[in-house]
Amino acid sequence: MRFVVPLLCLSLLATVLGFQLLGWQGSLYASVVFLSGFFILQWKFINGGGRILIGAALVAIVAALVWKEDTQIVLKALARATMFASFLVSMVFLRVAAKNSALINKVSHLLINQKPSVRYGMLSYGSVVMGVILSFGTINLVGQMINQGNTLEAAGGNQRVQDIRRKRMSLALHRGFSTIPMASPFSITIALILASIPGLNWTKLVPLSFTLAMILLGVGWMLDFATHRNLPSRPSFPLETGLSWRPAFEFMLLVVILFCMAAVLSRFLSGQLPLAIMICAPIFALVWLYMTQRQAGSFLNTLKNDLSEGLGRLHSEVAVIAAASLVGVILSSFLKQEQLAAFVSYTGLTGMLLAFAAMCAIPLFAILGIGPLITVTFIATTLSSTPVFEISSYVLALSLLGGWALALNIAPITLSAVMVGAVTGCTPKNLTFDWNTVYCVLGVIVSFSFVLFLASVGVIR
Repeated sequence: MRFVVPLLCLSLLATVLGFQLLGWQGSLYASVVFLSGFFILQWKFINGGGRILIGAALVAIVAALVWKEDTQIVLKALARATMFASFLVSMVFLRVAAKNSALINKVSHLLINQKPSVRYGMLSYGSVVMGVILSFGTINLVGQMINQGNTLEAAGGNQRVQDIRRKRMSLALHRGFSTIPMASPFSITIALILASIPGLNWTKLVPLSFTLAMILLGVGWMLDFATHRNLPSRPSFPLETGLSWRPAFEFMLLVVILFCMAAVLSRFLSGQLPLAIMICAPIFALVWLYMTQRQAGSFLNTLKNDLSEGLGRLHSEVAVIAAASLVGVILSSFLKQEQLAAFVSYTGLTGMLLAFAAMCAIPLFAILGIGPLITVTFIATTLSSTPVFEISSYVLALSLLGGWALALNIAPITLSAVMVGAVTGCTPKNLTFDWNTVYCVLGVIVSFSFVLFLASVGVIR
């Protein structure tokens, strides 16, 4: 039984690739069976939110079949759900390889071992780079190092100084990790946006979203400096001298190589970057793992044990993402064109004003408990389905990406806020409402100003 769930996940990945690459309808049906089997076996481990979304997905499917009598929209929704679930499966391979690489510990140690004036920036930007591969593992790894180094002794016995340093480093980690959805081409967010909004080209969207992410992190760094510029600059850690930057460059090189592999392959897949990543990530990870384990002769054992463990922990993540994407697709299909036109006529929301409203709505709904995955799926599918809204694909995409990142920053119920708080000793409320409200307000202003600027100079239309 131990390997049944991993086998279901790998079978899901294989059948989804069969459907996406070859168009085999039978592969789609098989992938739905494997995903359903995964949910059944993992049901007791899925969190409450995931269970509610699975229930909502089942209701949505029945509603589409009974009231709309539309099997095609159901198949489209199921294809989207299985695609995103298998995308998560493919990324587990990278986490397994990274977990067994000494390079990761060296990089995280380098991020922490910096002067106070640069540590915030190193942590925020570094957590993005590490998060591309490690995902939530970044929080555990870097967060534990923050805890180990930020002792009362290192703060000179001053509790206030220790608390301030914990706040600064926790915010750096939280803000950095929260921008991964828009900074990483390997994120499920980029895959969702590309799948939901017609007319997007990843070669244009990814550089723009990455640039916006770097700008937001820069805003956070400047805000940190402005807030704490009068504090003493005594290091909170006994800094080591002579640390090499080579591990950081080697890790970034790995990320670049993986991205280049996916980028080249996507040219043969009609520009489908997420599909290319699903193919390249496992292959790249297996080679990486073999290179780190070949001397110990433990490649197969490590792969078997760690991959099984990693796939077995996907339960809630897969449930939320697969079910939410399915609900979003079906729900948007119930909106009729005349209803959308009436909405536009009544509210006057079109173009840039509508994009701004969409960006603000995502964090607001996240505060109320509706995650950005559901909100973004619904908004993206709805607003891109008709020209009545007079909003371009890239304006909509960048607005939604910015809103998603800010939602993770301000909503205390998000998994990232909960995890960062648990590891570093802060509460989710500290990380969001108490400490991050000003940053999020500035983030909305800066993000939309960036979108307006790109539109004004003709980069996006």
